[in-house]
Amino acid sequence: MKAEEVDARERVNDRKQRQEQADDAFDAVVEMVAFTVVTEAQSAAFRERLTTYDVATIEALQANTEALQVVAEEREALLDKAHVLGDGRRVFETKDGLRVFDENGHEVAADVITAAEIGNNRPKWERFEEVSDRHAVLHAEHAGLLAFQEKLDAMNERFDAGDVSTAEMEKFEATLDDAAPAALDAYLPQRPDATGPRETGWMPEGFAADRIAEPVIGLEL
Repeated sequence: MKAEEVDARERVNDRKQRQEQADDAFDAVVEMVAFTVVTEAQSAAFRERLTTYDVATIEALQANTEALQVVAEEREALLDKAHVLGDGRRVFETKDGLRVFDENGHEVAADVITAAEIGNNRPKWERFEEVSDRHAVLHAEHAGLLAFQEKLDAMNERFDAGDVSTAEMEKFEATLDDAAPAALDAYLPQRPDATGPRETGWMPEGFAADRIAEPVIGLEL
């Protein structure tokens, strides 16, 4: 084969290879645009859903704060009425009059103080333990709601800046319901697949009973 023919064939192959690379690059750009562009309808629907969760979170936080204040005041009142040891610990006898616990839940030895040494007018351990547990539940709920709110705020900021692709938006929405604390259930529209409120912890009388938060996991940004 002549050298001229070899050169011509190489040039043809080279042009063909460059054309294929250009076609691949163009296809990738088209695919990327289709993958990232959020339509006006998608944008409106996503904004509405974010707003729904924003409002629900604010309402749940307000209710939690009110409930937390009620329980905190009750707990403080019990501590004020408790027997105080020389080292400053507040202690409570059990209803059966057999054991004594301090405010941190540690049993106090009989050589420190016996239940008989605590007056009957003092609050009992069972009552203080119940209120303390409620207080801890509400604190956990508050933390969970704040963490969820931070996730929503971050997505709102990115969405406002136009920095959210269709894929990211869909991924975020797919994890939203499961990531939402149970405390939001009372403030969100009932989902078609929902079977009822999720199991939750105690709340003071006058507040909904389904407001204990869950860890915010799996919410993708």
